[in-house]
Amino acid sequence: MDPTMRLPPLSLDRVIEGRPIASPLSILFTIPREILHLIIDYVALDKSHLASLACVNSTCRQLARSCQFNNLHLNYGPVAIEVLAMLQKEAIQRCQSSDRMTVAPSLGACVRQLQVDSMSYWGRLQSLLPPDFGSAAEPDDMEVERARGISGVLTDHLEHVYWPTALLVLPTLPNLQSLCISGCTLQDELLDLLLELPIKNLQLSGDFLQIPNLRARRDLCPPQTLEKLRIRTGWEFQFAMKNTGLDPSSFYEALLGAYCSNLRRLEISHRQSFRMNGTLKELPLSFDMEFPKLKRLHIGDTTILDGRALSCLIREGLTFLRITYHDASQFLSEIGQIRTLDTIILDSHRATGSTPTRFVEANTQIGSLAIIWAVDAFLYRVIQSLHRHRSLKSLSLAWRDKDIPEASLEQLSLLPSLEMLHLCAGEQSGWPHDWFVDHNKLRRYVGRLSHLRRLIITRDTYPLQPDEVGILDPERYYDNRRPGNRFWAAHEAQMLEHAFTYVQTLPMLEFLHIGQVIFTIEENNGVREPVVSRPAWFGQAEYYAVKEEFTVHDI
Repeated sequence: MDPTMRLPPLSLDRVIEGRPIASPLSILFTIPREILHLIIDYVALDKSHLASLACVNSTCRQLARSCQFNNLHLNYGPVAIEVLAMLQKEAIQRCQSSDRMTVAPSLGACVRQLQVDSMSYWGRLQSLLPPDFGSAAEPDDMEVERARGISGVLTDHLEHVYWPTALLVLPTLPNLQSLCISGCTLQDELLDLLLELPIKNLQLSGDFLQIPNLRARRDLCPPQTLEKLRIRTGWEFQFAMKNTGLDPSSFYEALLGAYCSNLRRLEISHRQSFRMNGTLKELPLSFDMEFPKLKRLHIGDTTILDGRALSCLIREGLTFLRITYHDASQFLSEIGQIRTLDTIILDSHRATGSTPTRFVEANTQIGSLAIIWAVDAFLYRVIQSLHRHRSLKSLSLAWRDKDIPEASLEQLSLLPSLEMLHLCAGEQSGWPHDWFVDHNKLRRYVGRLSHLRRLIITRDTYPLQPDEVGILDPERYYDNRRPGNRFWAAHEAQMLEHAFTYVQTLPMLEFLHIGQVIFTIEENNGVREPVVSRPAWFGQAEYYAVKEEFTVHDI
């Protein structure tokens, strides 16, 4: 679920839930409903216009609310608590009514995407403590005891009022399509509630597993509406410390067993628990069921599935697969070709020179391949195996080494079908960048890819300016470079020079990302030249271009 995604407004009949229109003779409600839908969608672009629309009458208020509250985030903040109280009042009215209707047009009918978590817990706690709390090197005992008391009251409210109220509200939201719950402790009752919701998208995340076993069999007939499921779990810390032989399989059997017949997209990411000596405290995930409609599968890092579970998930019908390769390489080698598969993403940070590459070799039909952070001894063999992949259009390769060897670049240059190429090396996160890229070397080999349209180079860095030497760490080149300052201006000019040479080398190039600067290629009087589109240095923006090539916002 993407909290930033703008949804189109709901149709009039769905937001008023069969109630009479407040002003049926108004010209607004005499036009065709399809046109009204387009008008409201346009009005929603301006929040002040929406606010004005909400003041006209109860029907217009519902139309405005369907845009204002279609994507709702309850984060335990003061505003979220007020909104939750309104939804609770409506939920009680629905439960007491024979026709499941509220007294007045409801806010709950306008909610289509809902995210529930307790992100504002610490902010609320801080606001309740004295302003100077924690400033003293050693706070006195009374101050600490008072803080503990406030924390206890707030935690008690969170666990026994906030979460139960949020869960009470969920089944009473008639148009809810997507739900994201983060941090709520898992109980059988919660799972029963979730399984009865007629939603399309569900995301569960947080270290909330506390009970060793759940009921695998349930006297429920879940509505087969769920298409996209993202599960990111881990054991609650104190529970994991006190117990060994942890087995999360019962949770996954219960959840997946209810939804498996209709799922199109699935992400499983389970954080394993380890002993102090580094050995695993829990059993691999294991289940046995059919996923006849599954198309996209992402098995997260540290998620260990046994052969039975892998056999259920990885089979003909998949079009997209992302998996930690080292843990499943033997299984994938035995499977060989999956003819429906189009995109493969392999998290390969534990792969070695002897890790088998047969799975990649066998799937000659794929159009996109990404190998994430692998040693050259493995990547070289993968690139060699791609010479028979005539349909391969998009390729992303990330080296753990601090440079890309010429032998690998030579093999890469023999893949003429490529239209998109992403290359990176060295450290993959944080401010330190240690791939001092040689663009002359890269162009010598990449320039042979005559069909290349998009070239994305990330984690690349460059020598410091003379007045920075001795002051900055050479790997902290970007520390001094922010759009608008003199260092950034010089850097951007340098990247523009490199961009011109890439454009001259690659006749079909349309998009270029180097040095955390994004260029588009435009033609002016018959001359192709790079134009700075935008800087990509802030946050994780430098990765967005890569992600868009291989993934979509599933949930």
